[in-house]
Amino acid sequence: MQNNHNFWSTQPVGNGKTNEAIKIPKNVSTKVTPLPPTFYFKNLTLNNINIIHDLLSENYVQDNSGKYRLLYSIDFLKWQFSGFSIMLGVFQNDELVGFSLGKKHKIVVNGVCEDSLSVNFLCLKINLRKKNLAPLIIQEMTRQANLVGIFRAVFTAGLVLPFKVASARYFHRVINEEKMHRLYDEKHEKIDLDNFDPEKNENNNIKKKESRSKNSNITEEIKINTNCRSNDKIKEKSIGKNSDLQDIKKEFETYFYHDIDTNTIYKSVENSEFKKIYEIYEKESTEYGLYEKTCLERFEEITKPIENVLYTLVSTKNGIIKGFISFFIIDTLIVTKNTKIKGAYLYHLYGENKAELVHHAIKYAETINADIFNCISIGKYFEFIGKLSFKPGDGVLNYYLFNWDVLPIPSSYISFTLP
Repeated sequence: MQNNHNFWSTQPVGNGKTNEAIKIPKNVSTKVTPLPPTFYFKNLTLNNINIIHDLLSENYVQDNSGKYRLLYSIDFLKWQFSGFSIMLGVFQNDELVGFSLGKKHKIVVNGVCEDSLSVNFLCLKINLRKKNLAPLIIQEMTRQANLVGIFRAVFTAGLVLPFKVASARYFHRVINEEKMHRLYDEKHEKIDLDNFDPEKNENNNIKKKESRSKNSNITEEIKINTNCRSNDKIKEKSIGKNSDLQDIKKEFETYFYHDIDTNTIYKSVENSEFKKIYEIYEKESTEYGLYEKTCLERFEEITKPIENVLYTLVSTKNGIIKGFISFFIIDTLIVTKNTKIKGAYLYHLYGENKAELVHHAIKYAETINADIFNCISIGKYFEFIGKLSFKPGDGVLNYYLFNWDVLPIPSSYISFTLP
């Protein structure tokens, strides 16, 4: 493996052609991974949700300046902790100081399906990040997964490691233009959209962004598509700080709806419709090189709407479901202003007319007071990015596979998102 990393160079990771496990341990230790004195591991449950929430809220994803912080609600965490999960806590003198979540999935990579663990929410208190505890958390998570017969894993990070499988860029579509324009400080520093990229590097920090100077020209280009099924007619406007944003939004809606099929209805999913959207998911997901294979029961658990956490919409034509989209909600706290930005993040997108599905998801997100709609460049993102005025961010999310010998996969062939 090139560019050896002190920890990862000892692990079963790498990019090869076999599409098989790199190493299956013959004997799995029954002894808990040792930690330094005063520290110990403890497996947690939903009964511990409050202390997990507090740890993540104060220490998880934050930019280097301390200006921005991602906030995960308790209901969001309950949704994420559902199903088979290893909720691994690190304690020091009976205080929770570290955490990581491992969830069981059936992951398909290049046609091969294996039980795998997704690793997420790896977090340590800020003052403990130089004590080399993160590798020990990974080792203990690996040991516990191996004990139940899971030998592979998937995770994402902003950090670049030498065995990445794919990279995806963040894209943003501002919904609440007026609010975003108000969020200028006295020096006219604009709230940088890239601070809503939840990159997860090994210190759980978002890369520090450069702010604009006082004399910056505060304008932005909004591309308005005159036909949602064509890229040929695109109209551009330059919006200054004092522009009439309502007129701009009204004009955008007029152009967008010009060629939408009036026989298609977009609405929230109903309980009786999960089987049909599962069939759409099951059929289309096989087109990708990396995706999750799941049963109907589990699929319903991860797509059933939860207020202010997860929303799923379907498109129907003549009573027949043609596609569906889901998105989840994460708030970003602007610490210096004590203001929250409500972010919607694309989760699932399957079926026909993807651009129209995303458009209606944006409109729905607006009704629940979301300020911005975010996505990453995986799957068939190219079918809507340009049409719906999404802007590329600087943030990049890298995909990694643990104990899976596989060559890099184009991001357009990935259909798996870790919230």
